[in-house]
Amino acid sequence: MKFADDFVSYCRDFTGSPEPFIRWTALLMLSSVAGEKHVLKRGDWDVRPNLWVLLLGNSSSYKSVALNSGRRLLFEARSGILASQEYSHEALIEDIASNPHKLFIYDEAESYFKMMAQTYNAPMRSMMMSLYSGVPVQRQIKGKEGKGETHTITNAYICWGGASTPYQISAHMAGSTNDFLSGMFPRFLLVPYFGPESQVEDPPPCDRIKRAALINRLKELSLTGEREYVYAPDALEAKHKWLMHFNKRAEG
Repeated sequence: MKFADDFVSYCRDFTGSPEPFIRWTALLMLSSVAGEKHVLKRGDWDVRPNLWVLLLGNSSSYKSVALNSGRRLLFEARSGILASQEYSHEALIEDIASNPHKLFIYDEAESYFKMMAQTYNAPMRSMMMSLYSGVPVQRQIKGKEGKGETHTITNAYICWGGASTPYQISAHMAGSTNDFLSGMFPRFLLVPYFGPESQVEDPPPCDRIKRAALINRLKELSLTGEREYVYAPDALEAKHKWLMHFNKRAEG
């Protein structure tokens, strides 16, 4: 994929991030600008390319460096899709209602999980799963004046990117948030890397030509019109083989 290859080439010049983290950040960026206009029809359920990617590695393995390199490009290409780091349940509803196309990025995914585990944010758990699926959501909140407001959210398109360590994830899986993670965790694509690490002692300036080309490509992709997709025969066969092997591993 040319965009991912170009982003890897761009980041490799000045970061020590492992290539899997860089490449999956590129896919998250493409997913973020694609939007709800790209649809795979399955019954009455529209499957859209909104990824939830969790980079998993040791501490100081430059996970967030890759994410932040992508976030900087997205800020210039389409800053309006970048969500806040902190939300209450009501603030999330208000923000998504005004702009249902959002990308959440967390250098430390633990802060997101802690936010979701707060008692006052309990309704946010099911809310995020509904938004992930793009189903219509209607919620009533107190509002800024306390008089009550009803917000209807349709065609939500929510992407998510974060970084964590095995220790942090296992702590949440074993803790009080287990009920939350058991329902939400399958939505995350885990990208693990525990191989050799490199370090750029004195990073050179980024290549501005490469940077400008990546930003322009993201802008172009965000302007594409509606597209409807179907599985090609070979893709459908590959999907069935993957599902068969996945079920065998699950049984084991």
